[in-house]
Amino acid sequence: MADGLVLPKTPEVRSKIQADGEGVTYLQVALDVLARLENVLDAAAYGDEIRFVRDCLEVGHAQTQLPCLQDEEDETGGKGDQPKADDPEDDAKARKRNARMSVKMVFSPATEAKQRPSKINQNGAVSKVKRKDYQFRGGMSAGLQFRGGVNQGGDKLMEPVLGNGVPWLGAPVPAFPFKNVRLDSPVASYMEEHMDSWNFDMEKFNKLSGGQPLSIVSWEVLRRSGSFSEFNIEPSKCARFVQAVEGKYATDRTTPYHNNLHAADVTQTMWSMLTALQLQKYYDPLDTTASLLSAIVHDIGHDGRSNAYHVAKQDELAVTYNDRSVLENFHVSTAFRLLFSNVSTNILHGLPAEQYTLFRKEIIDMVLSTDMALHFAKTGDFAQHASKNGMSVDRWHEDENSMFALRSMVLHTADISNQAKNQQIAYSWALRVLQEFFLQGDLEKAAGLPISPLCDRATLDISGSQVGFIGFIVKPSFEMLAPVCREVTLCLQQLNWNKQEWQDNKMTSKDLELLASRRAHDLGVGELIPMNLPMSPLYSRQDGSRPDATDAEIAEEIKNRAPPPPRSHMPAFLHKSAISAPPLLGFSRKGWLA
Repeated sequence: MADGLVLPKTPEVRSKIQADGEGVTYLQVALDVLARLENVLDAAAYGDEIRFVRDCLEVGHAQTQLPCLQDEEDETGGKGDQPKADDPEDDAKARKRNARMSVKMVFSPATEAKQRPSKINQNGAVSKVKRKDYQFRGGMSAGLQFRGGVNQGGDKLMEPVLGNGVPWLGAPVPAFPFKNVRLDSPVASYMEEHMDSWNFDMEKFNKLSGGQPLSIVSWEVLRRSGSFSEFNIEPSKCARFVQAVEGKYATDRTTPYHNNLHAADVTQTMWSMLTALQLQKYYDPLDTTASLLSAIVHDIGHDGRSNAYHVAKQDELAVTYNDRSVLENFHVSTAFRLLFSNVSTNILHGLPAEQYTLFRKEIIDMVLSTDMALHFAKTGDFAQHASKNGMSVDRWHEDENSMFALRSMVLHTADISNQAKNQQIAYSWALRVLQEFFLQGDLEKAAGLPISPLCDRATLDISGSQVGFIGFIVKPSFEMLAPVCREVTLCLQQLNWNKQEWQDNKMTSKDLELLASRRAHDLGVGELIPMNLPMSPLYSRQDGSRPDATDAEIAEEIKNRAPPPPRSHMPAFLHKSAISAPPLLGFSRKGWLA
């Protein structure tokens, strides 16, 4: 007995432990017991209860609060309150974390309960290969250890001893720890319907969330991924952490693109790539959690200027990081300084040293790999691993260099994925990134520095820049994922559509301004982002009042400014007669205008 958990001393349990060897986990033993109990007990009377217990253990939700129970308590006069993010924390109760395991444990469905449980990841791919550091890579093992020795017959003695704790012992995990988000709120409804979708509308979600999209999305993906149970992350610490991270990002009031919306968008896209595009079959629990954390912090503290700008200015960042991946080094350093600065926000506090080292290494590697200067080197390296390993989970797990290349490629692709989304999303994010480029170009011009590529608002071919970005950067990146992910073909189809639209519609800065006005009108906000462009009578008012431009007015202004070509010069973003793609993974060619 250890920490109150006693293994049954039955022949069946001992046989299970001896058969599976040192890789066996408490979870496996528990599910094996449940499967045998289901055969003995009356299935009609107890089957649902046993299936519930099994499913609860499998997905790591044993510590998740029940929303329906909370609602019932509210109706009967109970408190029904969720733990608040700022509840006091007793550090004396912090549990030592245990050794971890290599593959996420997902077992046979309840309808196949008679089958012997096996190590299967979330998407059904059996992994027979143990990662070199497998014992630190997941929390479902609960640290089962064996004390040595042999009996008189020469058989190995298997004395199971619980490690330092069971992963789901701890504070309950609330569905939402934020005071202004309830289970029946529009925020919760939108995430319930769209969280896995490829075309998640982050601008719409930003309005629904009251300007805190990153905190809420970060919490949701960590909760859905089972990270709380896998690594015994304390909910109150995590709530403080994600809010502190969002507080260090700029908003779109000052930084049009590299802000909290972009971080939330990349985090949700990473989650969609793992789930909807089914890349999670290659990931163990530590891969998954480290990748999500990397997405959350990958641009923390970004000032809306490029590495080239900081190096040209030879400012403090460039000097500190020796002109190499200046911003990326700054982002990952800022993230870990935030963890170290206060134990109340350090979600990695208390992990075993070996496990913490793995987390830190993988997060650093992934964030540094988002430097666009490394794009061709990193994608070329990944292509070699993809050609060698294909869709074999075992081959990827045999080589940690392969997994490093895969993790980095997935985050980098999520970071540049906007043009692989429907046209509404593609146009909105193009507007944001170009406006940020133009603001940098204005600063460079004022300082007498050479204007960086894509940053001169007076000369840039906007449509041509997006065609080139899709053709030379984004599409090849998604094509390189094809050998390991069949579902990526849908993203490639959307890229082809968007590239054709950019080619067919020659866009100007004025067109982008009008699109921002249209988008802001539909979102019901004063303006989408500060444009700092010559004001248009149809653009949102300086006092923040809602613009009232109609499609007809916008089309008329464009028509009056330029002779109509054979095809209407009205941007594709405003077309009403669009053809949608099949509704797979949330795909829609035109998005909100479809």
